[in-house]
Amino acid sequence: MSAIFHLPPDILEEFSIDSQGKASASQRGTARLAGVSQPAIRKLLLKLSDNLDVPEIFKSFAGYSFKGDNLDDVLVALIIEYYAFEAGRYCTKQAKLVFRAFGNCSITAGGDRDPKRS
Repeated sequence: MSAIFHLPPDILEEFSIDSQGKASASQRGTARLAGVSQPAIRKLLLKLSDNLDVPEIFKSFAGYSFKGDNLDDVLVALIIEYYAFEAGRYCTKQAKLVFRAFGNCSITAGGDRDPKRS
């Protein structure tokens, strides 16, 4: 049985799919899905880029240089999972709802966690 999850149009506009079918989301859209502020997402990305105290879930993105506003679908899924279950006092109900909503169909296009996938 497949689940259908409807996003409000204003959040849906934060997602894009390129000509090769690779999905991405803006930092703003990712923040809204995770139930955190956009500055919280930027802070997390800076932490990952600088490879400083990187949570285990993001190890494959440690030291990765994030350019532009759009985030890879794999990273978006990891951010939602992180804020749903691993962010300690920063976990959000919104992230849990989104994580569970995508649980049966996956938010990622490819399903792997390699940030350098083509």
